[in-house]
Amino acid sequence: MANFVFIAESKDDWPKPLERYGEKASEWKPYYPPHSLTALQHAKKAIGNQFKLREIKVDDNLSDELEAAKKRNNLSIVLGERKAFSRERFEAIQQVAESSWRDCALVLPQNSADAESEHQSADFNPLPKCRSIYEPKTPSELEESLGQALFEMRQAVTQPKIDSKESTEPPPPNLSAKPPAKT
Repeated sequence: MANFVFIAESKDDWPKPLERYGEKASEWKPYYPPHSLTALQHAKKAIGNQFKLREIKVDDNLSDELEAAKKRNNLSIVLGERKAFSRERFEAIQQVAESSWRDCALVLPQNSADAESEHQSADFNPLPKCRSIYEPKTPSELEESLGQALFEMRQAVTQPKIDSKESTEPPPPNLSAKPPAKT
């Protein structure tokens, strides 16, 4: 399961251009203009058939949702617009325990066509405790970054299990450390 937390302004916030935003954060079009794919569509393209996508809402249950996702060994990605993190409705993000973010990746698309985005400080990191941080500049970089984040996070989830497994069965009889005899 791949959990996504979308952080972006909405049409209700009156951002410009209005066409870049929808009713929900997942409807944000990070590279509009000229690209019209929403954040949700980018996420779906990145996960393909590898995972099921689940959106985690930013509300008072966010911390519990992230902790439950961690217990289920789910992957969690925050896909957000840097300027939206300061919006009041996303205050729940700041209330989440830092430990909850350690198992998340943060993806902050950068749109050179958005003058306001260009003025956002690259030094500002809204979630400094995230496992990985990506700042893709194009739609293809966004999908690559999401794919890389999912790969790294899956590896982080599965590697401890692999490392902790002890071999309980002997190797098959035909397996030997010696090379086969020449005939």
